[in-house]
Amino acid sequence: MSLRLLNGHAAASYRWIRSRLDEDGQWRGYSGRDINAYFKAPWSFFSAGDRPAAELGLAHIEREYLQPDGDIAHITNFQVRERHPLYPHAHVAIGAALLGRVDVADRILSFVARHRHADLEAWGSLASTGTSPHCDSISTSVLGLACLESGRLEQARGAARFLARLLDQQPRPQTEFLTTMLGSGEVLTSAPGAALRKDQRIALQDRFQAWWGIGFPVAFLGRLFEHSGDRKWLELAQRYLELLDRAPQSWQDLAAGKAAWGCAVLYRATGDPAFRSRALRAARALVSRMASDGGWHACINGEGGTTRAPTAMGYEASTEFALWLALVGEAVAKRDGVAWKEPAHYGEEATVAWSLRQLQRISLQRIRTASFGWHRAMSRAQ
Repeated sequence: MSLRLLNGHAAASYRWIRSRLDEDGQWRGYSGRDINAYFKAPWSFFSAGDRPAAELGLAHIEREYLQPDGDIAHITNFQVRERHPLYPHAHVAIGAALLGRVDVADRILSFVARHRHADLEAWGSLASTGTSPHCDSISTSVLGLACLESGRLEQARGAARFLARLLDQQPRPQTEFLTTMLGSGEVLTSAPGAALRKDQRIALQDRFQAWWGIGFPVAFLGRLFEHSGDRKWLELAQRYLELLDRAPQSWQDLAAGKAAWGCAVLYRATGDPAFRSRALRAARALVSRMASDGGWHACINGEGGTTRAPTAMGYEASTEFALWLALVGEAVAKRDGVAWKEPAHYGEEATVAWSLRQLQRISLQRIRTASFGWHRAMSRAQ
């Protein structure tokens, strides 16, 4: 995928989410009360170059979801609430830090710090005591990134040390990655009376795995290397990337977004073209699932056509994938030394041209499908 084409896709995805945002920072036509619909919006809009929209989104979260102690309410998604309960906190803190809202970021991260496992220097599910009995790669990576972007460097380095420890203790790294460590410091290899969940065990040769459990560590460690210049974090990021290289399906579905950004960060930091190739390959996988209007809700639900009446999950997906396209494009363009237009400033004329190309692509696909069907019918008739 060319950067110019990626720029058009990033702009189209931004325009879709922006068209849904009202003057109060809420999604038009969405009456649900679910933080999952909103927590990625400030970071996504900021990365698109639309600071006012990012501020609207953050203000809405402050009014409706952020608690005085820094906790975030109304996490209705079971998987997030029970498995990665601090995941929304990290995204909101990153958006706040980028906007210069140190007060909001500090309030959230002070709450988060109280739930950090002191020995493992990591985060995961929450026990009634307030500590994390299970710490995992996804929670720790995104919270480590939030700490990094907010200036809490020692906590960020601690998160990276946990990721090194987790990877070093993998029993079968050629075929699987176990994402979770017990408070005792042992990798979680089995669950009482049941198989490990997909977010706990990533089978490298299978499809539809929780690739983000590897992809977010790549992104976080890449950013930590960029910030510190310490090559041990680059080497650790590369070791995580090797897991994905053993998993051919990992670059071909919607779970590739975090790895796409991670590779773009590594390319920006090193200039290694192999990272660039992986980043654009994964971005192409995201674009291939984008609906014709620039959103992802229809793709999430396995439907075709435009993204009508999105759910909280649809808004979460659309803000996330718009974010990855913007971040991948910006990072690659910076290292290439070429222009990258922020999606918010891409221009209506260019977006119209992109839309026409999309219609041409869809028309060609339909023609090819119809032609294939006709030839198959004729073959059967003969």
